[in-house]
Amino acid sequence: MLLALALQLAPPTFQKFDRLQAACVIKTEIKSSNGRDSNYTLTMDVAAETEKAEGGATTFDCGVAALRIEGTLDGRKVDAAWSKGGGWKGDGKIAGLDRALEKGWKMTLAAGKGTSIGDGYLELGDLLPVFNPGALLGYSVPPPATPVAAGKTWEVKGQTFPHAGGFGLRAAATFDFAEGDSARLSARLTFGKAETEIPIEGASNVKGDGYASLAYDSKKGRPVKGASSAKLVLSQGGLKREISQVVEFEMR
Repeated sequence: MLLALALQLAPPTFQKFDRLQAACVIKTEIKSSNGRDSNYTLTMDVAAETEKAEGGATTFDCGVAALRIEGTLDGRKVDAAWSKGGGWKGDGKIAGLDRALEKGWKMTLAAGKGTSIGDGYLELGDLLPVFNPGALLGYSVPPPATPVAAGKTWEVKGQTFPHAGGFGLRAAATFDFAEGDSARLSARLTFGKAETEIPIEGASNVKGDGYASLAYDSKKGRPVKGASSAKLVLSQGGLKREISQVVEFEMR
C-alpha cells in the first residue's frame, strides 16, 4: 500500500500566502522576415504568492525580483539588468517593461487545465515572450486533475495565451517514474493558433512543437527544477518569425 501511494502523483494543493520562486534562464533565437533578428539570454527570478485557492485552481500574484538580458533583441545589442527597487543598469534598457516589472501580474494554475495569465504580463510577454508560461511557476509540465500512477499519461488542452500575438498550447504529459520522494514528469508540447470565444484582434497563425521535463518533490507536492523547449513559426500580417527557445529553471 505504501509503495502504491509512493507511485501516485497527486494534483498540487496550495494555501493563501504559499510561495513559489523560480530562477529561470531563457535562451531565445528569433529569425524575423523584417531582418530584425533576436538572439539573447534572459535570466529572470520570478516570485509567486498564492492569492486564492479553490476548486482545484490557484491564483498567484506574480512578479519579477531581478532580470538580466544579454545579446541581440530586435536587431540591436543589449546588456542590461533590472532589479526590484534598483531599476535599470547597463546598456540597452528595454522601453515599455517598467509597468509590468513594477506591478507584476496574476497567474492561475488549474489541475488538469494548465495555466492562464493576466493582462499585466502582456507588455513583458510581448517584448520577451516565454512560450511555456507554466515554467515561470515551476510547472513546465502541467499537473493532472486526478492522481496518476507512474507510467500513466494525461492531456491538457485549451491553454491560450494572449502575448506574442496570441497562441494556444496543448500538452501530452507523462509521469515517467519515481525514486523515493522524487518524481520525473515529461510532456510533448504542441503550439497552435489561439482559440478564444472573443477572437484576439490580429492574432498570429502559429505552428510548432516542443518538449518539457520536470523534477517534482512528490512528498512536498512542489516542483524542484525543469526545462522546456519550443520551435515554432508565427505569422502575423506580413511578418513571419521562426522561433527557437529553451527555458531552464530551478526553484528556490
